[in-house]
Formats: sequence, structure tokens, C-alpha cells
Amino acid sequence: MIGAARVVVVGASRAGTTVVGTLRARGFTGSITLVGDEDVMPYDRTHLSKEGIRNGASSVAAPLCGPDDLVGTDLRLGTRAVGVDSTSRTVHLDDGSELPYDGLFVATGSAPRRPHALSGCDGVYVLRTFADAQRLRAALARASTVLIVGGGFVGAEIAVAARERELPVTIVEAGATLLERGLGEQVGAEWTELHRRRGVTVHCGRTVVSLNQRDGRVDAAVLDDGRVVPADLVLVGVGAAPSTDWLSGDDALKIDDGLICSETLCAAPGIYAVGDVARWRDRDTGELRRIEHWTNAHAQGRVAAGNFLGDDQAFVSMPYVWSDQYGHRLQIYGTTRNPDTVRVLDPGAGVSRLVVYEADGRVVGAVGVDAAKELLPWRRAIARQQPLDDALRGLAPK
Repeated sequence: MIGAARVVVVGASRAGTTVVGTLRARGFTGSITLVGDEDVMPYDRTHLSKEGIRNGASSVAAPLCGPDDLVGTDLRLGTRAVGVDSTSRTVHLDDGSELPYDGLFVATGSAPRRPHALSGCDGVYVLRTFADAQRLRAALARASTVLIVGGGFVGAEIAVAARERELPVTIVEAGATLLERGLGEQVGAEWTELHRRRGVTVHCGRTVVSLNQRDGRVDAAVLDDGRVVPADLVLVGVGAAPSTDWLSGDDALKIDDGLICSETLCAAPGIYAVGDVARWRDRDTGELRRIEHWTNAHAQGRVAAGNFLGDDQAFVSMPYVWSDQYGHRLQIYGTTRNPDTVRVLDPGAGVSRLVVYEADGRVVGAVGVDAAKELLPWRRAIARQQPLDDALRGLAPK
């Protein structure tokens, strides 16, 4: 019966393509329709703020799958889902057509936040899609002064790309340090100083309240302390909001900073949420979590597809994110937010090379810089919820 079912996947993303690949790999022979609002084949968004924005970057998006991986899939690219009726099990598209489903996977990801104060003139950019990356790369080639609003990973990586072009760069970040959300304040402060040493002007604890413009184009930004920062290119990187507007008309679905779903990623009978849009109940803590990392999207796609086929498996997360900055590979496992203890195991040179984070007596996160091999034991310690001292003893020379 399940083999003859109709599956609709909304979102031609990492999570969405993983659902398709997993279903086919496990022998699902029913129909699969993949809906994507961009008119290009599915591509890897993680490259957009890295290789995709640098000088000499390819004009072709990095594909998520090979040419044969979507054979037998009904592709609806350049098409947007505008509604769902969970009672009749139908997805409504913006071209007026309807897609009946037995299984629906919501993989619509998230969209950049666009504060009202940072709009209304040319020269202001966000980075989410391949088209965004092409526009931004072209703008960097013409720019004379760059302002980045938001000091998270996207903002920091674009700062690196702009400095490679020897452009003056300013970052305005509301938090205490750059990358604070991903690294914590202590380690984030090290990366803030690294950016400053590379020529970036950084204003932390500040916000942009308005933009000045000349002939309809941004000319400068006004900070909350009255300072005026010149800029003819502004990148806004202040986070993203889950793309759930198209779901809001169905009362069976609960929307609250994402599509609320169970530990098995089920949001309603026959409906699963995967990737940035999913806010699921953690099996161990009972808390609702939403993670915007590509590894999370991939893992959720596999688990949700398996659960549609009857697995009944709880999703357990191991958050992972990486960033390439100034020739360094930064990698993060687990959670680094609100630890009880931050222990630097290898101070490195300029930025700490290996750092572990402890909460409630157990290892919850680890950060490595050019230290992929050294991070592996800490990934295992996080997965096992191992006490920090036990993990350190296990790594001591015999």
C-alpha cells in the first residue's frame, strides 16, 4: 500500500532532496513530486557564503544531487506552494494547480530577516539563494565601501570575501562579539580580534537605525550611538525566519518559530517537517528545538522519510557547522550556548585551536580550528553525554 502512495515534497533543498533519495533507496515505488520555488536544479546553499561569493567563483550552483538521482520524480521548479489542506490532503500551488498527497514533507527552509530600517534603497543585499549570491558577487566587484549588519557566520564569511578584494569593511553586531551565538562570548572575542587584525572595523553592541541614501542608493548607515558609517554596499545578515506562511491557513498545523512536530518529525497525520522549518520536540529534554544547519537538514530528511515508511524513529540531533575564514577551517559540534564551563585545551595562535563546552557536568559542545582529527573524540563524548573529566582521562596518554 505504501509503495503506491503519493508523496509531495515542498522545498528543493538539502532536506527535501534527502527525503526523495531516501525514499527511492528504500524501495518506495509510489509517485514523488518535488516542488521548488527557484527555477534551477537543487543546489547546495552552504557554498553560497563561502566559495560561491569569492573572486573566480563558478557561475553554476553546486548541485545537491547527480543527474540521475531525481529520475522518476515530478519536478515542479519555479513553482511556489501557497497553501495546504490537511483534511483533503492537497497542496495548492501558485500556478493554480493542486497536488494530492498521502505523504507531505515540508522542507521550505527559512528566509532572511529584513528589518524595515534596512530597506527602501538600492545597494542593500541579503544572501539566501544562488541568485542572491550572483547579485552580491557582482556588487562586490563594483563596491568601494562595504557594511555588514550582523556578525554571524554569513556576515563573517562575506567580510572575508570583501577583504580578499581589499575593500574597506565594517561589521555592526548587536551582540557582545562576532559569532557569539555559535562560539560563545569568550571564543567569539578571539574571532572578533582576528577580523580586526585583518583590517575589518567591528562595532559590537551596536545596531543600525537608518540608512542614508543618495539618488536612491545607500550612501551611509546611522548607528544607534549617532555614528555615521559610509557604505555603498550593505549586506544584511541578522538571521532567518522559517518559511511557514503558506501553511498558516490550515488549523491542524501549529506554527511557532517553525512547524511544530513530534520527536518523529510528524506535524500532523501524513505531514512531516524537515530542515530549517522544523521545530521538533527533543526526545531527551522534551524541549522544542529548531536548528539551521545543513547536517541537521540531511539527517532529518533521512529520518522523516524512514518514518513515513513505518520506522517510528525519534530524531536525535548532533548539531554541526563549519566556516572557512582567513584560511582557517572552523568546526563546531554540539551546542556552545550557555555552558557552565568553557575549557581551552589548545590555545593555538591568535584563536584557540581546541575548546570544549560543559553543562551539568557533561560535554555538550566542542570547537576546533584546523583540528578535524582532534575533534573526533569530542564528537563521541558529546554523543555519549560524557562527563568532561572522564573524557579528558580517556584522551590522556597511556
